[in-house]
Amino acid sequence: MGILFGSVLYMHWMPQLVVVASVMIGLAFFVRPQLSLMGFFALRAIFDLLWWVPISFMGLNVMELFSGACAGLALVLFYLELRRFENHPAIPAFAPYLVIIAFAAVRDMNLRDGLEILARYMSPFLFMFVITAFFNTRRLRRQFFLMLTAVCAIPILVSLYHLMSGQMSTYSLDGYNRLIGGYKNLHTHALMMMFITSVGLFWVQHVRRTNFTVLFAAYTGLAAMCLYFSYVRTAMLGLAIGALVFLWAAGRTRLLVIAIAAGLLLVLTSATIQDRFSDFTLLFSSGMYSDDRGELGSGRLALWSVSMTEYLKYPFGEILLGLGLGKHAALTAPFFTAAYLDPKIGEIDPHNDYLSLLYQMGPIAPLAYIAIQAQVVRYGLRLRRVAEDQWARDFGAFMVAMSATSFATNCVSNAFVSRVTLSWFYWGLAGILFGEAIQTFREQAKGPEKPLAASPDLSSRSIS
Repeated sequence: MGILFGSVLYMHWMPQLVVVASVMIGLAFFVRPQLSLMGFFALRAIFDLLWWVPISFMGLNVMELFSGACAGLALVLFYLELRRFENHPAIPAFAPYLVIIAFAAVRDMNLRDGLEILARYMSPFLFMFVITAFFNTRRLRRQFFLMLTAVCAIPILVSLYHLMSGQMSTYSLDGYNRLIGGYKNLHTHALMMMFITSVGLFWVQHVRRTNFTVLFAAYTGLAAMCLYFSYVRTAMLGLAIGALVFLWAAGRTRLLVIAIAAGLLLVLTSATIQDRFSDFTLLFSSGMYSDDRGELGSGRLALWSVSMTEYLKYPFGEILLGLGLGKHAALTAPFFTAAYLDPKIGEIDPHNDYLSLLYQMGPIAPLAYIAIQAQVVRYGLRLRRVAEDQWARDFGAFMVAMSATSFATNCVSNAFVSRVTLSWFYWGLAGILFGEAIQTFREQAKGPEKPLAASPDLSSRSIS
C-alpha cells in the first residue's frame, strides 16, 4: 500500500499502472506459485519474439524488466523457504557460487549492467530450487513439461512463417542465406530450435500411441528444419551430441547404431555439412600456421587465446576472484587489433560461457556451475536406473542428454549461461528432475507397507 500511495503522488499515470500490475503479480506469485511459474516460463518464450516492441521503463526494455522482476520474486521465495532446500542435491555447489557472484556484483561499479548480469546468472538456479520445492507431485511436474513443450510450438510457427515469407533471401552470413526466424539474433534462433528439437525427440521416443507419435515427429522435424536453415554449427553440434547421449542413456542401442550410421552418411554426402564443419579437419592440419589456426571457428581459437593471456596478466587475487560482473569485455578488447575482426564491432563475449564465468568471477564459479550440471547427470542416470515409472526413466535420460548438449554448446559459444531463455528452460527442467528423483528415492527408501500381523488365537490354548 505504501508503494501504491507513493506512485499515485509522484508518478505519471503510465508508471502507476506498471506499479499496480507489479504488486498484483507479486501477490499472485506467492498465493499461486505453481501457476505463476508456469506463466513466467511461457511468457519468457514469447517475449523473446517481441524484441522489436519499442517499450521501455527507466531505461530497461521489456525482457530486462520481466527477467529482473521474476528473478526478484524467485529470490524472495527462495529466502522464505530456505529450510526446504537444505538437503537439495545442488546446494553444496550453489553455496560457493552464490558467495562468489555476490562478491563479483559488489565489485562492479556499473549498477545497471551489474544487476542485469546478476539476474541472468542467478535466476535460473533460483527457479530450479523453487520448482523442485513447489512442483511436488508427479502431476504438476508433467504439466510443467507439457506446458513448456506446447509453448515452444510458437517459435516453430513463427520461424516457419518467416521461412515461407522469404526471410532467407534478405539475410546472408558467411556465404549462406540464413533463417533467423522471429529472433533478433541468429544464434538465439538456432539454439532455441536445438532445444525444441531435443524436447520433440523426447516425446517421439516416449509416447506409444501412433497419433501422438506422428504429431511429435512433425513437431521435431519442423524444428530441426528451422535449425538446419540457420546453418549455425554450434546448435547442430549440440543437437547431435544430445541425441546420441539420449539414445545411449535411454538404452536404445539399436536406434543409437542407426543414428550414428545415418549421421556418418549425412556427413559423407552433404557438401553443406562438410563445408560448415571443415574447421574440425583443418584444426589438425600440419600445414597450417598458428595465425591461420586462430581464425578457425570464426576466430574462436584466437579469441580464447588472447583473452586468457590478458586474464593471466592480472594479480593472483583478481585471477582467483575474477574481475567483476561485465568486466570480461576488457579481456577480449585486444582481440580487435587482429586483422580478421572489424574494430567497429565493439564489445564481444568470449564465446565460451565457462570462460565468461571464469573471467568475471574466477575459477570457483565455472567449477560450481559444472558441479551442479554433474548432479543433474548423476540424478538423471539414477532415476533412469531405479524409477518404476516410464516417464521418469525417459525424463532422466533426457536430462542427461540435455546436460551433454548444454556442456558442449557452453564450451564453444555463449549459450546456456548467457542466453536467459535457454538457461531458464534447462535449469527449470533440472528442478523437475530433482523433484522427481527425490520423491522416487524417498518412496523406495520407505518400501511397501507391511500388513499387520494377525492376532494369535488364544481360544484353543489350555489354561494350564
